[in-house]
Amino acid sequence: MLAKVNRRNALPALSRGDWFGWDKFFDDFFRTAPRELVSCQNLGNLDVYEDETHLHVEAELPGFTKDQISLTLEDGVLHLQAERSEEKTNQDEKNQYYVRERSSGKWARSVRLPIAVQEKNVKASFADGVLKVSLEKAEEKKAHRIQLT
Repeated sequence: MLAKVNRRNALPALSRGDWFGWDKFFDDFFRTAPRELVSCQNLGNLDVYEDETHLHVEAELPGFTKDQISLTLEDGVLHLQAERSEEKTNQDEKNQYYVRERSSGKWARSVRLPIAVQEKNVKASFADGVLKVSLEKAEEKKAHRIQLT
């Protein structure tokens, strides 16, 4: 009987201790993964960082336009939303697709901000598939000393 060969490193799976078939399970799962899992890879990856005066949030949203993106800031949480509708033409009914991976639908992400910001001073821009949000830091509240009389 021939040992099953694992594609990852071309060694027999049993010699590596793959007694329960986990390699085959994961290989099969990712080969036949649902479309939602495959199409959402690398969508909306975030960077959150601060400098001396601002907190910055950057998100990758390739394939969206500025009009398809919505931002709200509420109680220290920044909500990012984007929606793309499927483009259908009369030609779609006549065409036979072999691969159709361009997706449509909604994408949403919420980020709890790690520091207090001034909610009135928020600037946002979108260019080349990258959303950049700049939030001005709130002044630190200092305790008010009360004099005893």
